[in-house]
Amino acid sequence: GFRSGAGKHLMEQHLSQITDLMKIFLIYHEEVMQTNAVKGTEAIWTQWLESEAGVLQKTLHKQCKEIDCLTLQQKETVDRVDELEVEVKLLRQEQQLCNGRYVWKIENIDRCCEDAISGVSPVMYSPGFYASPHGYKLCLRINLNGVKSGVGTHVALYVHMMRGDYDNHLEWPFSKGFSLSIVDQSDDESLQYHITETVITKPELSAFQRPVPPHNVISSEYSGYEHFAPIDKIHKPQYSNTQKLKIYPDKFAEREMMTLQVFCQANRENECLWKGNLGELEDHRSECPYVMVGCPNDCEKQVKRKDLQQHMATECLLRKISCDYCNEAVLWNELEQHFENCPQYPQQCNMCEKDGIKRGK
Repeated sequence: GFRSGAGKHLMEQHLSQITDLMKIFLIYHEEVMQTNAVKGTEAIWTQWLESEAGVLQKTLHKQCKEIDCLTLQQKETVDRVDELEVEVKLLRQEQQLCNGRYVWKIENIDRCCEDAISGVSPVMYSPGFYASPHGYKLCLRINLNGVKSGVGTHVALYVHMMRGDYDNHLEWPFSKGFSLSIVDQSDDESLQYHITETVITKPELSAFQRPVPPHNVISSEYSGYEHFAPIDKIHKPQYSNTQKLKIYPDKFAEREMMTLQVFCQANRENECLWKGNLGELEDHRSECPYVMVGCPNDCEKQVKRKDLQQHMATECLLRKISCDYCNEAVLWNELEQHFENCPQYPQQCNMCEKDGIKRGK
């Protein structure tokens, strides 16, 4: 009995151990299966990542080439910008270069004088200009209503030394003289009388030292003239012709400018092919068929000169036409109003309803 009891106990113990081992085996088997599944997934992910890495590497290589191309283009662009900046600088210098003769045209001189008197703009400065290639830079200053003792009676005109690009290579202080003129614009050169004064500089004055600010403070006695010209004199037609006051030494500079080659403004639309000297431009424009002109009837319409006759004959609202009934000349846009009072306009009789009876009958 004891053996059978002990055997039963051992058998139960073995069964329990076998059951435990089976549980462990199942757990291990499940873990193995899961591990194999993970390993399979890892293989798939590894293959995908390797593929993506290849694509990214190709893309990176392509982008590196594009960056190299863009870098080269940027360098070329920077070089071109530098070249253009040099060209612009040269063009600006050419525009400012006067070779010793500078022309300053003041437009709308009457308006400028009014502004000077009212205090709105008592001082006017010309654009800066170079007296010669790689030379001194200057500008003109004018007080159209005068300064100090000349207020209200005389125009004041001065020269300022300006800070320039070539100051390091120039001799300082400035010791050269110059002349200032308000030009007589009369057509007959034999009758011209320019208002001209010569300025003798004094190098020891601060006005002629190398400029540190944009321009030096003038010396009223040695940089120009406080009483350059009587105000009433510059308003005479020969000096302020067409509302322009010209300030430069003599007619030589004007002649040079008038020989510049220019195109007609109508050339912008590729219509007028005229090309000639600046001095001939106004004469050409006075007869150019493509220039826009105003209608003589004051209808405020602008048309090309070649189309003006047609406009006046068939289009202008203020053209005069003859009334068909009384032959009186009336404006086209007032014709209907004229019919209401025209004595020859046909009407219908209120009594017999007969048509065609003239209003005056």
